[in-house]
Amino acid sequence: MGANTSNIEFVTDYSNQEGCVRLHIDVSLAASQLESFRRLMDAGKHSEAFALVRQSTRADNHGVVDAFELAFAEIVKSRSKAA
Repeated sequence: MGANTSNIEFVTDYSNQEGCVRLHIDVSLAASQLESFRRLMDAGKHSEAFALVRQSTRADNHGVVDAFELAFAEIVKSRSKAA
């Protein structure tokens, strides 16, 4: 893991020939920020938690954080419908 680094990985699932793009980003957070992030996520305050991450990363990584936040929201939404 590196401080505020990102990379893109292209992956092919050869069992079904489908591909995907994995977006990796490492954001260094101080221990207090990490604890705040955990508390916000546990409280269901996902937008606030991701805003904290955005504040701690370079501007050119904000799009990756936004994409992850949207994907996370979709997962939460689909799980709540299934419950």
